[in-house]
Amino acid sequence: MADFIAKAVDGDPHICTYGWAYRTLFETSFKKISMAYAQKALQLARRTHPHELHGLGLVRLDTFIVSKKNGFPGDGYWPIAHHDREEWDRVLGNASILD
Repeated sequence: MADFIAKAVDGDPHICTYGWAYRTLFETSFKKISMAYAQKALQLARRTHPHELHGLGLVRLDTFIVSKKNGFPGDGYWPIAHHDREEWDRVLGNASILD
């Protein structure tokens, strides 16, 4: 997670798909990702230690995990976030997507 924060602070933000997050967090090479795998990755990401990110406040790893279809966190993310979609888009909307 520190890499995601550092890159965003340096002006070169990165985000990742659910598949990339799952493969990286669980050290596997699965190409296809199911909703069950995505949820497993999110559960782990939500338990990471929060860090301050200018423009968003406290964030966890789940802040950087997005849908491949639209490039935003899923609907379940927003009720627990300390920011709204517009703020997220302003800070991370032009991020490189790791897939």
